[in-house]
Amino acid sequence: MNHSIKSVDIESATAFIRHELRTPINAIVGYGEMVQEELTEANSPLAEELDELLVEAQKLLETINLFVKHSDGEEKSDFHKLFSTIPHSTNFSITKIILACDSLLKSEEYPNQLEINEDIKK
Repeated sequence: MNHSIKSVDIESATAFIRHELRTPINAIVGYGEMVQEELTEANSPLAEELDELLVEAQKLLETINLFVKHSDGEEKSDFHKLFSTIPHSTNFSITKIILACDSLLKSEEYPNQLEINEDIKK
């Protein structure tokens, strides 16, 4: 009976991690792809910068998916070890995504892209 409680805890934790980590990354990828399509159509050099962000977001998503896959059926002590590796294994990609977003926002061309998007909508 104690074993089933541990399993439920691990299953709940895995479901929480799956949702809380993958959902925002999937949003970054989804919105990033939509913006990239618009930037590509506008022949913007920002499309390449956005591509770098999307590559890192995909890497991060793969890391999270691996964690979720490996956490399936783990004993509690192994799960805690695996769980503790998340920050270390995701930190590099998260940092690169933040830096890429910062770079895109600071780009001199960024305000012009907003104007192009407004023109496209009209």
